[in-house]
Amino acid sequence: AVAVDAAVVAVAAADAAVDPADERKQKAKDLVRKARALVADDQEQAIALADESISVRRSPEAYYVKADALRRAGRVTDAIEALDRATDLNHRYADAWKMLGGLLRDEQRHTEAREAFRRYLELRPRSRDAEWMQKYIEGA
Repeated sequence: AVAVDAAVVAVAAADAAVDPADERKQKAKDLVRKARALVADDQEQAIALADESISVRRSPEAYYVKADALRRAGRVTDAIEALDRATDLNHRYADAWKMLGGLLRDEQRHTEAREAFRRYLELRPRSRDAEWMQKYIEGA
């Protein structure tokens, strides 16, 4: 009976243990969620929360939210850098490629913008933006 009780206690302890990696992942997600909620109204706080999330766990989503806040704050070069990091971490992050293409286009960096839009269209070929993006890529 003692061995059974010890086994039950051991299983319960294992179930109660939280994996530190899971805890960090959840904290990072919570920070990104808070940052996203502030992007429109308080870019500096959104950037700070995104940076805090990145310090806990680097994620493409945190870099994307940071880029959105930076873009809205007029810090386009920094936004482009954050989007580069987002797409480095997740090559299939369509929204990051789209925002990156738009910022690069606005900065007259057309070759890079075309490449970003091409990557976006590979991931979202039926996007409602597909027609104008394809024309832009083709130089029309």
